[in-house]
Amino acid sequence: MKARHLSVMLSAEDKGLIPISIWNLKSLRTLYVWGKSYQLESGIDCQDLTLLSDLTSLRTLDLRYTDFKKLPKEIEKLIHLRYLSYRGLEELPESISNLSNLQTLKLNYSRQLRRLPNDMGKMVNLRQLEVECTKLEEVPET
Repeated sequence: MKARHLSVMLSAEDKGLIPISIWNLKSLRTLYVWGKSYQLESGIDCQDLTLLSDLTSLRTLDLRYTDFKKLPKEIEKLIHLRYLSYRGLEELPESISNLSNLQTLKLNYSRQLRRLPNDMGKMVNLRQLEVECTKLEEVPET
């Protein structure tokens, strides 16, 4: 399959797992994920978002309608990413600063987010930053 744009709805039946076949779509440009991520008894997310790094052609990633709490540091491998929307984020990896092509970063409803990465100045194409958090303690100088 050579899908370019994909929207995935997670359900209770599939335990909130993104189907493994999606991670093999190397030409995927847009990925919208909707639904709840479920947790194992140990409290670890069932979904391993480090697999996102396999989607190297991704331009748009929208995870705002999920409840994943962390982005993996491997997000930096999505060098073509231009749009990222995520909500409820508790921590933003420093490696996100390496996304020099990112134009829009939406972190709405990330009320637990305490700081933004120090090297955000490296994000030279960033045009729109939306941050809605009540605990933000540190904003980097650019």
